[in-house]
Amino acid sequence: MNKWMRWLTASSATALLAACGGGDNDSVSPPANANLAQVAQAEGNLTKMVQAADMAGMMPSMQGQEALTFLAPSDDAMAEMAEEMGDLMQPTNRERLADFMKAHMVPSKMLADQMSAAATSGSGTVTNLLGETLSLGMDGGTLTINGAKAQKTNVSASNGVIHIFSAPIWRPSVFGIVRAIPQLDTLEAAIRAAGLQDV
Repeated sequence: MNKWMRWLTASSATALLAACGGGDNDSVSPPANANLAQVAQAEGNLTKMVQAADMAGMMPSMQGQEALTFLAPSDDAMAEMAEEMGDLMQPTNRERLADFMKAHMVPSKMLADQMSAAATSGSGTVTNLLGETLSLGMDGGTLTINGAKAQKTNVSASNGVIHIFSAPIWRPSVFGIVRAIPQLDTLEAAIRAAGLQDV
C-alpha cells in the first residue's frame, strides 16, 4: 500500500508540474482582458522588464486605459546590460530607470505589420514616451528597431500590444547611442568584438 501511495503522489506531482509549464521561463495564460502588465508577467521571459517597470513606477501606465506599444527586450537580451541595470535599479536612480522604461514604450498601439510597412515605405521611425525617435528597419523579413531584432510580435493586451526583442531598444550609455545610429554599424561591431558593450 505504501509503495502504491508513493507512486500515486509522484505521478500527481509530475502531472501538476507539466500542467504548470515546469520552468520559470515558461509562459502561462493571462486572464481574459489582461492589461500590458498582466500579459508581460504571463509571458515568462520578460521578468526583468516587469521588475524594472514596477521599481520605476510604470505599472500604472501599463495597467491604464491609454494604449501603449511595449517594445520589450527578453530576459536573455537584458543579460547583455546586467551591469547597467544593476546601476539603474538603485533607489537613487529611479528617474533614470523610468526613462529606460519609457524609451521602450510607444504612446499608441502599433502592430508589427504597421511598423514593417513604415520601415519599407521610407517613413521608418516611431516616437517613444521620451519623445525620442526610434529607427524601424527590416532584416531578412524580420522587424528591427534601433537594430534590435523582433523575436515575437503582436502579443495582445487589452490596452496595447507587446513586441519582444533580442536586444534592448535603448541604453543609457555611449554604446546605447552608438547602436542607435545606423551610420555607426562598423563602430558597433568593433565594440562588440572587443567585448566593450558595458564599458
